[in-house]
Amino acid sequence: MRPWHPYRVDVSRFLRKGINAVEIRVTNTLINMLEAVQKPSGLLSAPLLTHEHRYTLSL
Repeated sequence: MRPWHPYRVDVSRFLRKGINAVEIRVTNTLINMLEAVQKPSGLLSAPLLTHEHRYTLSL
């Protein structure tokens, strides 16, 4: 769960070689239920899945 920016989560340890299914669940916070005013929430655009290369150099 990432309630603040940056909304990045490293899921590499859960992925296996081949095809993987990734499910993203978005929920509202409890404060919206407790306050009289509903605040906007949810995904503002489609999620972006990226691949990052990580290199280790030994000198």
